Amino acid sequence: MLQSLYVLLSTSKAHVVFIDKQKELYPGKPTKELKRLSDTRWACRSLTLDVIAGTYDCIIATLEHITEDIDKAKAVEAAGLLHQVHSFKFLACLIIFQRIMSITKSLSDQLQSRTADSVYVAGLVSSTTHTLRDFRSDSVWDHTYKYICDVASLNGIEEGTVDSRRRKQPRRLEDSITFESTGRRDSLSCGQSIKLNIYFPVLDHFLSEFDRRFSTSNLDLMKSLDGCSPLSSKFLDSALLSSLALKYKLNHELLPNECLLAKRALKENEKEPESVLEVYHQLLPLQTAFPTLTKIFKIALTIVVSTAQCERSFSALARIKTHLRTTMTDQRLADISLLSIERDLTADSNFFEDTIREFEGVDKNRTIILS
Repeated sequence: MLQSLYVLLSTSKAHVVFIDKQKELYPGKPTKELKRLSDTRWACRSLTLDVIAGTYDCIIATLEHITEDIDKAKAVEAAGLLHQVHSFKFLACLIIFQRIMSITKSLSDQLQSRTADSVYVAGLVSSTTHTLRDFRSDSVWDHTYKYICDVASLNGIEEGTVDSRRRKQPRRLEDSITFESTGRRDSLSCGQSIKLNIYFPVLDHFLSEFDRRFSTSNLDLMKSLDGCSPLSSKFLDSALLSSLALKYKLNHELLPNECLLAKRALKENEKEPESVLEVYHQLLPLQTAFPTLTKIFKIALTIVVSTAQCERSFSALARIKTHLRTTMTDQRLADISLLSIERDLTADSNFFEDTIREFEGVDKNRTIILS
């Protein structure tokens, strides 16, 4: 539904009307743009929910304007979207998902940060999980539902009704006289129906995913990585690193002695290490003396890449492999993908100029002289 709104409102005429409606209803405030949904960038979904929730009345006004357009195809599409958007169920889902994803977006941004601290992230995971568990209560739902009803009344949307289906009487009791109800259930109100069929199931799904992705063992593993950071107060703490060694079945018996010797060896160097990579480079020539510690730092350097770099590659591939580049060879696709993924390495250098100069100097016929 959000993607359909983006497709319609991103067209030239609809976009102009959408911007004009924002300027008309919110004078003096900056205009907002709908975000395109992406299967690999989950943050865009939260941003899209924020924009639609913040410009909900503008979207309704825009759709109403498009329904009167001369273009019948656009008018019919806008009328169908307006019927779905201007409904109590859509508004309830919009607010529910906006509140939930606004909580998880902070964790998502921190997990994708280049300067993410594993210990801080582990604590943020626990706080996010506890917050979502607190959301799963009748008191929080009552407050949320009251807000939904207030927004609905401001936009002229009536509270929905739930059709309750009455169960038939069993055949074995057709010739009998019943004095009590048989199989008949009390009808649910609209708020109770949304709570039981949408709000609680969505929260349960989020919480189950948190338990699956961030289990106790995974959180302990994230906390143990703090012992590899030279900026941490628990740098080379043998107790923390022992749990990491046990997880990957390394020899942890001599780890306390290796940590003591490594601290002295690193202090004697002219330059104190400031990152995990620098510590690994200083310990690598001494890997015979620190076999377990070297492997632990190698794991600390690769564990983040092995879990996140693949998602970054797929995201870049979705932008590179367009319909205009479907005939390129695998080698060219791999080269362009590498340039896109590692663009930080080429941003501050004369990479493209040097490449052009090298290409130009291979053969004189490749130089085009404009007179």
